[in-house]
Amino acid sequence: MNKLVITKNKVYFAVMFLIIYCSHDALMFGTNANTLFITVRKIIPFLLCAVLLLLNFVERKRYNAKHLLVGIFVILLPLCSCIVNNEAWGNYIYRFAIMFCALLLALSDYREKACKDYCSIMVFLCIWSIAVFAIANLLPGML
Repeated sequence: MNKLVITKNKVYFAVMFLIIYCSHDALMFGTNANTLFITVRKIIPFLLCAVLLLLNFVERKRYNAKHLLVGIFVILLPLCSCIVNNEAWGNYIYRFAIMFCALLLALSDYREKACKDYCSIMVFLCIWSIAVFAIANLLPGML
């Protein structure tokens, strides 16, 4: 029997998948009227940030101060827009968490593999979507 081995690359892959899959642009989370789905969608980026920070802490990752400051500055720009336009904070804080996850991924040693993982996740989701779309149209009683 094979044992499940959790590696750093698998955790990063899972984080990348969850960022994409739980996006508010995804059908399951973006167009769902169920408040549970909306709440889960808004909590997941914060959990993923915590996972990435924990991984970086365990690895004793040191950040380039210039890159970190530029990244934080870019992340704070939408919040400044929120203040200037006197808009609600909720959506901006959610986007801040997603952008912070992206910054942590970009500053990690995983960034090269992240591009490959992103492409493989998108190919999988595209093939899955086309298959489900075809089944729904060709065999509507099946779904």
